[in-house]
Amino acid sequence: MFEKKLDKKDLKELRKMTELINQYMFVAKSIDAQKQAYTNSIISKYGLDAKENYKIDLEKNKIIKVKKELRKPIK
Repeated sequence: MFEKKLDKKDLKELRKMTELINQYMFVAKSIDAQKQAYTNSIISKYGLDAKENYKIDLEKNKIIKVKKELRKPIK
C-alpha cells in the first residue's frame, strides 16, 4: 500500500477547507429547519391537515399533497 504524509502547509489548508465546509453545512441545515418550521406554521392557514405531508412548488405557486408510499417488504 502506498502512503505518504502531507506537508504541514497542505494539511493546514485542507483542515481549514474542511472546517469551512462543516460550517456552511451547519448554516444550510439551520436555514432548512427554519423553512420547515415556517411551512408547518402556515399549513392551517390554507386549511390543510397538519398530519399530512405536502410539497410546496415555488415555481408553480402550489401546495401539493405528497402521497405516502407503502414500504415494500425486504426480500
